[in-house]
Amino acid sequence: MEGFRTLVRGWLGKVLMVALALPFVLFGVEGYFSGGANSETAATVDKKEISRAELEQRVGDQRKALLAKVGGNADLIDETVLNKQVLDSLIAQSVLLQQAHRLGVNMSDNQIVELLHKEPTFQKENKFSDELFQAYLKNSGKDKVTLFKLIRDQTSMSLLAQGVTNTGIAGGSELDRLMKLQTEKRDVQLASVLAAPYLAQVNVSDAQISTYFNANKANLKSIEQVNFDYITVDSSTLTDQVNVTDEDLKTRYQSMVAAASGNE
Repeated sequence: MEGFRTLVRGWLGKVLMVALALPFVLFGVEGYFSGGANSETAATVDKKEISRAELEQRVGDQRKALLAKVGGNADLIDETVLNKQVLDSLIAQSVLLQQAHRLGVNMSDNQIVELLHKEPTFQKENKFSDELFQAYLKNSGKDKVTLFKLIRDQTSMSLLAQGVTNTGIAGGSELDRLMKLQTEKRDVQLASVLAAPYLAQVNVSDAQISTYFNANKANLKSIEQVNFDYITVDSSTLTDQVNVTDEDLKTRYQSMVAAASGNE
């Protein structure tokens, strides 16, 4: 059971929880479904039925999750609201899943197996453990076929939702502007002006240079710079430049003794 709790916190758990928590944000419910024609059908989404058995199972799963959060107090759960929210969620999933299938958004069995083999919860001695996997199936009340279908469906819906929300929509005027920019053509001409033919016509005196320099000193300043590869610091060349008297040594010694005494 602890392994199951750990799995729920991982990627697979998040995929499975989408079945109960996916918000219906991309489409309107009205117009996509109708009430069931018989007691066995909870709703019909674009000719695809949602059975009452499936609805009751999902409601039961959601009820268990809610009871775990409220300490088992069933009086805090409004069954009417719970049934409506779960049904809305199933309708939303059906719309997304049908559209994902139309667009070819799908996940193969091999891809699902690869993901499961990488799931840390199913790892034992750094490799996939079928024993842990079977224990998870038993604890979750699912068989392998059901789990694969659930992962495939939820992944397809998530990919479709991400594709829609991450896609920018451009208006007609913006598209026209972009097309004009892409097909725009400009004529460019290059003219070369050489300084050599004009140098003979220019005569600048020293006085003019001096006047220009004095008037633009602020603009002609440059930051002092030095260029070197390395600096050698040799203590033998520095000792000759330092003169330490006995009085200096005595003063330094006394200050160090006082500092050491203060730290005791």
